[in-house]
Amino acid sequence: MRVVGTFLTMLVLPASLLATDEPVSIEDTLQAAASEHCYQLTYQDGRFGGAAWERLLTQGQGAHFFLIGEEHGVAENARLASQLFAA
Repeated sequence: MRVVGTFLTMLVLPASLLATDEPVSIEDTLQAAASEHCYQLTYQDGRFGGAAWERLLTQGQGAHFFLIGEEHGVAENARLASQLFAA
């Protein structure tokens, strides 16, 4: 049996951005939404930490799927995935 999955990426925009009479560019809207959901991920002495790490752990534990996007050639991506699976 072959399973075909469909993924939907959704960006929930803050209501304050939508409730304005001033025209707002899509770049400004996306920047504001991204800024609200920006967390620091640290990597020190072979371990990840910081607010982003804690959020990945707590949100990932309740998820059915966990997707990791990567830029090729970055060694920390494999380390991040390994530590997430071990947690």
